[in-house]
Amino acid sequence: MSLATRRRAIYTGLAGHFAEDELLAVLALWESKYADKPPFALKEFLGEVVATTERKLERAKLYRELVGALTGPLSALLPDPEPLLHSWRQRMGVAAPLRIL
Repeated sequence: MSLATRRRAIYTGLAGHFAEDELLAVLALWESKYADKPPFALKEFLGEVVATTERKLERAKLYRELVGALTGPLSALLPDPEPLLHSWRQRMGVAAPLRIL
């Protein structure tokens, strides 16, 4: 699965739980620390998200929604949020992670 498709799935799975700026911050965290890790790192990612957000989140529900988005049909995913993420990074002064091709 491509990075863009995984990013769409993570964005889709989390979209109902976070406001846009918070969602983009969580997505930036995923892309910088977890995008290149094996699928089982999803639990580690959610652990970090739950630990760092100021709201109570149901980790098991988030996990189910992310797995559903990652394994479901591409047609069910939201569009790639990369342009939104790029704009958010510019506003926040956050550099995009380097990728080795």
